[in-house]
Amino acid sequence: MRKAVDELAAPDSASLPPKPASHWAVVSGASAHPYPAGVTCSLADQGGCGAVLEARRKTAFLVQLVRPRRPLAGLRRDERIALAPDWLFGRGCLTHVRRPLSLLRAALPSWGAQDEQQRASCTPTAAQPAPGAAAGVLVATHFVYSMAVKRQRAFAAFGWSLGDARNRSRSAADDDPCWRRSDTAILFGHTFFEQSPSKTVLCAMPKDGAPACSCCRSLPSLAAKDSALREKARAGGFVLESSNQHRIRVDGHFSAMEGCNDYQRFWDRR
Repeated sequence: MRKAVDELAAPDSASLPPKPASHWAVVSGASAHPYPAGVTCSLADQGGCGAVLEARRKTAFLVQLVRPRRPLAGLRRDERIALAPDWLFGRGCLTHVRRPLSLLRAALPSWGAQDEQQRASCTPTAAQPAPGAAAGVLVATHFVYSMAVKRQRAFAAFGWSLGDARNRSRSAADDDPCWRRSDTAILFGHTFFEQSPSKTVLCAMPKDGAPACSCCRSLPSLAAKDSALREKARAGGFVLESSNQHRIRVDGHFSAMEGCNDYQRFWDRR
């Protein structure tokens, strides 16, 4: 897409500073309000809209002025095209985790018995926000293009499989602690997390694959603990797997997860 836009690029004297056709203009995310007048974020009833705005304002837009090669009716009208920021249309990566409680204990030094009693939760809003620290920040429309198995499992882990007219109240299965309702979880990384203290989000899979409320925990950088986590995995702790249940080497994998820095590694079609 960027290549196609570059081929139609025109100089932009209105940008600050003015730019030649070969350059993109950078527009601060704080230069305009991300919502139209009278529209607020999905966390309005929870008082979280301020945090959403603060996070989104950190992300700049890239803007290019383009000129059609064959103007209709002889009219030449330049148009500005903006590349969507990561919070709107970023790239996500998924990894399956077996025995996720082992990963949580190793990743979070302060993790204790009280944390292990964490319960699943649903919001009363029409749309379930993205999980963990990404709640209300990410608009994960990129899942439309994801592979079917990943999309299905991610929607179940995030509680998005409840996004219809079904009752959002807690079910009997949600009374079980998060990290004991099943032995599998999904570790979610996203390009937007590069600017966030929460580098990934771990979400417990529902029991028996049935729709359930989300049960997620945001994690700091796991890449910084790579050697310790590698030893934990070798000792029979947690296991990382692809979508088709192939075991994944731990070393270097968390660095690729954070910011989704190596998307080809997660391009698993099965």
